[in-house]
Amino acid sequence: PTRCSYRRGDCGNYLFVEAGETHSITIAYELPFTVSDLEDRMYHLLVQKQPGLVSGLTVIVNGRTVYEGALVEDMRIDTNL
Repeated sequence: PTRCSYRRGDCGNYLFVEAGETHSITIAYELPFTVSDLEDRMYHLLVQKQPGLVSGLTVIVNGRTVYEGALVEDMRIDTNL
């Protein structure tokens, strides 16, 4: 797993995958604030797609799956906390 916890909320990673292979990564991210700090109790996540790649994406927030499907373009995911 890759762990990220940065003030700005940026997290990056790379993985070399040979042709015909598939791999999965897990990113565990600690929010730089507490849920009580949020006025609207909403969390917004921007996932940016790598050019030339179509892949599956599963986003789990607080143990709840909030998105599962293909990542075909940059995507903003909004969820209640």
